[in-house]
Formats: sequence, structure tokens, C-alpha cells
Amino acid sequence: MPRRVLVILLALAGLLVIGVMLLWEPKPAPVLVLKRPFSTPVLLRDQLSRWIPASRSWAWTQRLGDALFGRRAAVSLRTKVFELEQPTGMNDDYGLLRLADFSAEGTGAIWFLRSDELKELYRRLQQTAGLQNINAAGITTLEGSSAELFSGDSAFVNGSTNQVGLEIGYLARVRNNGTDLFATVQFSELGTNDLGEAQSPGPALFIRTNLDIAVRLQIPKGSGVFLLSKPAGGSRGKRVGMIIDPP
Repeated sequence: MPRRVLVILLALAGLLVIGVMLLWEPKPAPVLVLKRPFSTPVLLRDQLSRWIPASRSWAWTQRLGDALFGRRAAVSLRTKVFELEQPTGMNDDYGLLRLADFSAEGTGAIWFLRSDELKELYRRLQQTAGLQNINAAGITTLEGSSAELFSGDSAFVNGSTNQVGLEIGYLARVRNNGTDLFATVQFSELGTNDLGEAQSPGPALFIRTNLDIAVRLQIPKGSGVFLLSKPAGGSRGKRVGMIIDPP
């Protein structure tokens, strides 16, 4: 075998080994709670593109990437966020028929449900749980690209300007058996201190954070997610529910 051919074959074998090492990762758990700040896995094509100059003369590399890896899959996520009254019964969890797939203090409970189950659940919640809608939106992005949504306003509290409302961040990767989704959700609202005359003066406004999570979800194909916040210490009042439904 000519020496030049041998060198080329060895180089290709080396590139193949490197590609497998970059692509391989252990199978993640269905739900992983993330601590901010966190980093998300980068697609191989994006790792390679970092070395390509951002100029028109190199635009052909995008077409080459599509030919090698396929076109990036579009990811559409229908999202509903709402508040619910606390159930009155000790074992009443809004009519859900089974235990949550995941539950943790500070994160809440998470169910993976089929799309038809999510629709039926939402219908029941509207009838029985004093549901109050916060936001409903469709978010469309490309595989490996982040998408963000903010619905709210700015408020001047404690000497600084703060964002108050609903903030959602998604990054998804499409797999044969479902969607690998990184999701960050924060929902906050303004509260008012009711200070009597005998009390010392204080700020009239404060920010209450009702939901603040960062998770990685392995959503089975044909299914979606129902997330329900759990107030710390079993406090009563409102709970935040969220449905993520990939079509």
C-alpha cells in the first residue's frame, strides 16, 4: 500500500475516533436538576463551525454541514403557564391518577404525559382548580439553538431596576425516541408590604419569586411535560403549573 494512502487512512481513522468521542455521552436521567450557571452539550457541527471564519467566502461550509449532518431539525414547543389553587384534600393532586415521575423540594413535581393526557388534564384543571392563566405561547427554534421568551415588565425595587414576570429559556436536541430539552423557567411578581403606622418604614414593594427552576428533560416521543411547583414547607396558597407539549 502506498505510504500516502496509508497516511490518509490513518488520518481519517483518527478523525473518526475523535468524532465518536465528541458525540458520545452517557444516557442522561429522565429529569436532571441543573445548578446555574450550567453549560449545555454542543453539537459536533457547532464545535467544528467555531473554527470557520464568519465571512461570506466561507458560507459554503454551511451547505457542507447540511450535507454531512442533515438539516437542523425545527423544534416547536407549545407552552402554558398558569396558577392553581391548592387542593383542599391531603391526597388530592388535581385529579392526577399516578405518582409524579420526579419530585424534589424547590423544583416541584414533574409528569411525562401523552399529548391527549395533557389536554384532558388541562381541561380538568380549568374546571376544578381555580386556574388563572399567566402565559400561553408557541416557541419555535432549531435543534441546538437556544430560544428565550419574556413576558413582564421592569420595576424599580430596593434601589435598582428588576425584570418582573415570566422568563423561559429552551435549548432542544432531537433524538429518535424523543426530545432532549434544557429548560429554565422563572416566574416572579410584585408584592406590597402592608405596613402599619406603628411599624418601622420599609420598602412598599418587594419581588416574590413563585417558580425558579433549571432542568434537563428527556421527553419521550409523542409526550409532553406537566410541571407543578411545590411551595416550601407545605405552605398554602397558589401553585404554579406548566405544560410543555412538543407537537
